Amino acid sequence: MAFRRSFRVFPQPVKAATSVVLNVSPLPLYPGQKVYLTAIVSPTAVGNDRPTGTITFFNGPNPLGTFAVTNGQALSSKSVLPLGQGENVTLTAFYGGDNQFTSSVSIPIVLTSSGAPRAASVTSLRISPDPVMPAGTVLTLKAGVTDNGIPATEGLVPFYDRTAGNTRETVVGQAQLAQSGRAWTKLRLGIGLHNIRASFQGTNALAGSSSAVETASVTGKFATSTEMSASPPSWSTTVTANGSVAPSGDVYLYDGSNKDFLVATAPLGEARTILSVAPAHVPINLGTAQFAVAVGDFNNDGFPDLAVLELSNTYEITGPYTLVVLLGNAYGQFTQKYSTRISNHTSISVADLNNDGIPDLVLNGGEGPVAVMLGVGDGTYYSKLSPIVDYSMTSLAGDFNGDGIPDLLGGRNASNTIEVLFGKGDGTVVRKSVPMSGVCGDSAAPTATEFRTL
Repeated sequence: MAFRRSFRVFPQPVKAATSVVLNVSPLPLYPGQKVYLTAIVSPTAVGNDRPTGTITFFNGPNPLGTFAVTNGQALSSKSVLPLGQGENVTLTAFYGGDNQFTSSVSIPIVLTSSGAPRAASVTSLRISPDPVMPAGTVLTLKAGVTDNGIPATEGLVPFYDRTAGNTRETVVGQAQLAQSGRAWTKLRLGIGLHNIRASFQGTNALAGSSSAVETASVTGKFATSTEMSASPPSWSTTVTANGSVAPSGDVYLYDGSNKDFLVATAPLGEARTILSVAPAHVPINLGTAQFAVAVGDFNNDGFPDLAVLELSNTYEITGPYTLVVLLGNAYGQFTQKYSTRISNHTSISVADLNNDGIPDLVLNGGEGPVAVMLGVGDGTYYSKLSPIVDYSMTSLAGDFNGDGIPDLLGGRNASNTIEVLFGKGDGTVVRKSVPMSGVCGDSAAPTATEFRTL
């Protein structure tokens, strides 16, 4: 007996892709002045079909109103935007789509607190000493940011790298713009082809931008190891390469008891990829209690270094503590460069707080006040100002007010609040924010994501 089944397929209609252009008038806009927002949907027609549905205008995450699409566009009623309150206004238009046209969102239009459109920036990237270099070369990534041809002097620039065969980018460094309008970082890249770009994050007055992708090719050979197992008359050989390229070629089997007589030759078979972490060649010997560690290039040689907070007295958990700086080399080894006795700090973060291109250290936590250690550039540090504020438990560095200068986000365990300390660009910070409560526990460090959701 045979069974036969039949079914019907109902093809889904293919929707036409759309884009939305947002227009704002008048510009510049003054505090208290009403604004018109117009959104135009493209294409205005496909055959006999025209876009229908609605468009919603937003200021950041806050909707300003929803309006019907007529003849491919929607016009908002007059709105008063919250200008002059020290924050930017970010306007977008969202088209919800219909049965024939897809949804889309406009490119944001950002107005400064004065009501003027935020200026556009241009970011460039230069790689030195050469785009093609042997393994082990210290590479300098230098980004330049301009505002209408004039160097931008404030803002943060992350550098991204995407290697061959990898669809995702990795942050390989971040630097603050100097007075020259440039930001730079040094590093050593692995063997292979790298696609690198610099991305200016923007400030309240200047829009962000990204550089063109520049390529860097690091030449050299990956180290390999060979293992052989024997079960006469068969031999099996495994070749392991620690890198991004699988080994290929032939394996030669020699008889060492017969003047290295060549016994057999066989090609390598199918490669397998294994992700693993190998221990450092030389252990890092410190005290018995380390409370925090931060990573950065503290002596500007392209190798990651470590800053460690350790307990000076093993028997007293309340301190005192010691700050230890360990400089790294190409082999994963670390040597102590600097150490100093500090207050009861148990948290450490890295940021360039005085805009000199050298990573600085922020110490806090425990029962010690927040302190800043400014870097010299050789792995040593000196105290700029201690204490800055009273007791904080944890810290996070970032540009939280869009002025291009790193700020600090600190949690206060005693009052279960977090506070923002705004950087002044000279290594000091000032408390200007209202404490936010109910978000900091005994040991939980606030994150940038958590801060944005407050």
